Amino acid sequence: IATPRQLLTGLMRWARADAPLKDEEPWPTLYQWLAQHPAENSPIDSLRFRVWKALSYANNAKLSPSIAAKLFPNPLPATAAQLEAFATCQFKHFAAYGLKLTERDENDDPTFLDLDNIYHRILERIVEQLIRRKKDFSSLSAQEGQRLVRTYAQQIGESLRGELMLSTARNRYLLSHIEKTLEAVIAHQKALAERGLFRPAHVNLTFGDEQHGLPALQLTTPTGRELQLHGHIDRVDILADEAAFAVMDYRLSQNDLSLGKAEQGLALRLVTYLLVLQAHGEKLAGRKLTPAAAFYVRLLRQIGTVDHPADALDPSSPEFHLKSKPRGIMDARFVQAFDRDLAVGSSQAIQAYLKKDGTFSEKLSDTAAPTEFHALLAMVEERMGALADQILDGEIALNPYKIGTNSPCPKCGLRDVCRFDPGLNRYHYLNIASREQVLEKLRG
Repeated sequence: IATPRQLLTGLMRWARADAPLKDEEPWPTLYQWLAQHPAENSPIDSLRFRVWKALSYANNAKLSPSIAAKLFPNPLPATAAQLEAFATCQFKHFAAYGLKLTERDENDDPTFLDLDNIYHRILERIVEQLIRRKKDFSSLSAQEGQRLVRTYAQQIGESLRGELMLSTARNRYLLSHIEKTLEAVIAHQKALAERGLFRPAHVNLTFGDEQHGLPALQLTTPTGRELQLHGHIDRVDILADEAAFAVMDYRLSQNDLSLGKAEQGLALRLVTYLLVLQAHGEKLAGRKLTPAAAFYVRLLRQIGTVDHPADALDPSSPEFHLKSKPRGIMDARFVQAFDRDLAVGSSQAIQAYLKKDGTFSEKLSDTAAPTEFHALLAMVEERMGALADQILDGEIALNPYKIGTNSPCPKCGLRDVCRFDPGLNRYHYLNIASREQVLEKLRG
């Protein structure tokens, strides 16, 4: 301690710490000395006047029951993304879904959301046309795929935010890059379709709006209240012979389904789509549908590494387009329907490793036994009900999660509102279970 500021900073940290007192520490004596320090126009007294009030500042957030009931009524309408936001940080959920705060858009450059919309809308129109023609990706030639991508990219570029994607040379380059990327995605989907039996049946399927889609998924919370889930599903593939379905969720970047995060409420969307179609699939197909799989489909590509240039795959070969595998969760009974060529070893089409004894490796596969698969659906349903109860109770604490050294705070656009301070507030520390640990719990 060499300056008044260092003295006051050290004392404030000590006063707020939860650690027990130690006899050899100087802080109790220094604190008592400062409390009895005479009022005078000195640097120490000036700083003391400004910081002493900070001892009673807690930076807590609370809602009264009446206000909570107005912001979040029962039954609670919500999306899976909203429940994930609450599991991420209760105050972030309150700011975004209670106060409905959004970040300012102060530039004319395409945002991440703009690019995401372009990718989704182009793919949606291509699949819609295939369904209308009663075709699938396996019957789509490379030339036809390129033509469709470029046609729809131009149409969407002209309609997005006042021709934003055509306004500058840089934005036009981005649009052309999107076209090339989607041509690779179409080639990937074609290679998958040639190996599998599932076929696209619905795109941009909404739920929670019966006039334009399926009813909301209604869940009863542990306290007897009601949660009504709404949203949309990017794509639904059907295996007609077995009345089974798989859902596809397009993502710009790779996003494996972490079962440990699903258990904590941080990754609910994929499993929610399975629950929706399990409950209301009969309205689509005229008969009850069985959930088979849910996948994230990665849209962006990245440079890979090989030991020698001769080891690189030929870009014209189907194996080249199969490098980027869809990731998620699937019922092990339907693996052959996604890859008819799968023998002992690793599948080239999906994340699955078949061992010599006929079982799948837990570490190298996205598969789950039927009992584990359906137990996962039940676990996520229960978790969503518990999160809904907390929302309805009006919980808005500043408690962002922390997994190891990672937290959502650095990328949060609402930091200027919450003013989270690690010295005052507490992280919600999470231990994310491994895939094997979660499957072991599900078996129980």
